[in-house]
Amino acid sequence: MIIQPMTSEWVGKVHRLDQEVADFPWSMLMFWEEVGASSIMLMAVEEEQVLGYGVLRPLVEEWHLLTLGVSNRHRRQGIGRLLVSSLLRQASAVGGERALLEVADNNMAAQYLYLSLGFKKIGRRRGYYQSPKGCHDALVMSCPLPFSWEAPCPNPLKSP
Repeated sequence: MIIQPMTSEWVGKVHRLDQEVADFPWSMLMFWEEVGASSIMLMAVEEEQVLGYGVLRPLVEEWHLLTLGVSNRHRRQGIGRLLVSSLLRQASAVGGERALLEVADNNMAAQYLYLSLGFKKIGRRRGYYQSPKGCHDALVMSCPLPFSWEAPCPNPLKSP
């Protein structure tokens, strides 16, 4: 498996994976708009198959993690951690004060991942995620830049 930039020829495959794994999937247009922007777009690829993807957009002195997904068959193998840390390292090289993201308050796996990489909860957006299945708050999380990740926290959900 390799981590590589998401380029225009991969947008269709990434979009299909996003439709399979995301609770709130993006449109094809949303991916195309990011390809043309100054976002950092990475994907995990093995034998021409997209295993995961992530998009980080610059916003003045901050970076915003817009989307992250890993195929259901490849979850819990460190791909999400590798994608997020790679995105944050690239953002650190460009500059900025912090990275921000929103995560659904019921997505414990994603919260664990972000906390283990040094993100802290800084707020809540009530009713941020709405779908036919229901409505969920978003937890707003922040991580200082430059990013340096030495080792995962054993269980950040139980940390003081």
